[in-house]
Amino acid sequence: MLNLQERLDPKQTALIVIDVQNDFCHREGALALSHGASIVEDIEAAMPNLHRLINAARLADVFVVFIRSIYDDQYLSPAMQDQRKRRGSKKVCQTGTWGAEFYGGIEPDVARAEIVVVKHRFNAFSGTELDETLRRRGITRVVCCGFTTSVCVESTARDAFFRDYFTAIAGD
Repeated sequence: MLNLQERLDPKQTALIVIDVQNDFCHREGALALSHGASIVEDIEAAMPNLHRLINAARLADVFVVFIRSIYDDQYLSPAMQDQRKRRGSKKVCQTGTWGAEFYGGIEPDVARAEIVVVKHRFNAFSGTELDETLRRRGITRVVCCGFTTSVCVESTARDAFFRDYFTAIAGD
């Protein structure tokens, strides 16, 4: 059994920052506009911790990956389009919009070769180059964080485990 230090060996670990975007996190984003601004209060409260986590990962030379959701109609399966219509959900994270931009000063550091992976499903591994990118870098461990834990973060962490990564989800 690996201890925590072995599980999070910085040379083999990636921090995956998921969906920290205006439409999900900002008081004027699509989520808050459709459900009320109180829905993003927990996100606002967690932002300082998220910044600390990203900074700590950078100080430890952990590879940081930023996941951006783009949910344009052309990328959505009929099942996802149907779900959005049944729920009466508005379009979110459309290409080139303010809502799809990263929120709260969260962004990749290009000088550190941090990358952005664009996803069109809840799971950041589905239909993206994420797995191939991590494997090329020798990554065998991932720490997932971002918003929302019960959907996209959990979906990504679960698939990471199924792909044989040592997996953790960061708390707020």
